[in-house]
Amino acid sequence: MVLEGRFYRRNRSNSLDPLGIINLKVFIMNSKSVNRRLALAFAMVLLPSMSMLANANEKFPERPITIVVPAAPGGGTDASARIIAKYLTEKIGQSVAVLNRPGAAGIVAMNYVKGVPADGYVAHYSTGFILANHLIGLSKESWEEMLRPVAITGDLTNSVIVARKEVPINTFKELKERKDLSLVFAVEAGTVAEGLAVAINNETGGRMNIVPFGSASARMMGVLGGHADLAMVTVSIANDHLQSGKLKLIAGVADKRPSQKPEVSTLKEQGINIAMNSSHWIGLPKNTPDAVVAKFSTALAQVMKDPRLAKDYEILGETPVFRSGNEAYSELKATEKTTYEINKLIKK
Repeated sequence: MVLEGRFYRRNRSNSLDPLGIINLKVFIMNSKSVNRRLALAFAMVLLPSMSMLANANEKFPERPITIVVPAAPGGGTDASARIIAKYLTEKIGQSVAVLNRPGAAGIVAMNYVKGVPADGYVAHYSTGFILANHLIGLSKESWEEMLRPVAITGDLTNSVIVARKEVPINTFKELKERKDLSLVFAVEAGTVAEGLAVAINNETGGRMNIVPFGSASARMMGVLGGHADLAMVTVSIANDHLQSGKLKLIAGVADKRPSQKPEVSTLKEQGINIAMNSSHWIGLPKNTPDAVVAKFSTALAQVMKDPRLAKDYEILGETPVFRSGNEAYSELKATEKTTYEINKLIKK
């Protein structure tokens, strides 16, 4: 027996548009083994539920959206997310808020988003530095098992290595030549910041002691307090202290010089054969319906083209972009690989 159900929506002209058809196949082996009335009852319950789901997807968004960030307030990722939230609120006509869930190298935030309903109302926003967490043993599940990427929204060149003004080097090339010097590099244990420090240490002759301090803010405070000499942070976090002269720039870590501080040379320009590129990206829970992802993506694409957003991003040293679909997925996988290669150095 085949039970066919059709469900509709009422359009503006008060007529009905078909939303879809469902066929429920009930194979009757014999009248004793299957109760026809039970099958009919099942269909009567299921069809209205599917109609409601289709209607909800079509009307998305109907309520406020939350963007979860795996960092404390005040950092580059937090600031970038808040800029997107501001213009997305204008675009979709619903409030978009940022929720900070720092901790465990991004795992706290990712697990939070994984655990919410996959309806598009909670999104995850971060850099690509967390993509290899499952490969280095920080997470049991990969980012692909937890999240569905929507788009890459910003290219980052603003990660830099800073030092206290008293530190007697201005580049890593100088550190290579100073065999009498030993410095402390503040990191967050088990993250790409530690992997990068190990890679630089290998290239400069092992003249740095790599010490865990925690988050980017904690690392910077460690340098300012004289407990460490060097740390990798973003320009936005360090900028006030750079302007006051308490900190100085040592190197940019990406292929390109920091857009906010183009006067500082990259690691590669200093003879250190390392580059760590990253982007901001936004994702939704793994099983979010295609229709919801498409609507979210369309709104986001329009927001990222807003010249006002570009102006706000310029302050952060971030370039607004919009890359989705296979292009975004391939780029995230490449970042995952690079991040893993750098983090493998921690194990050696």
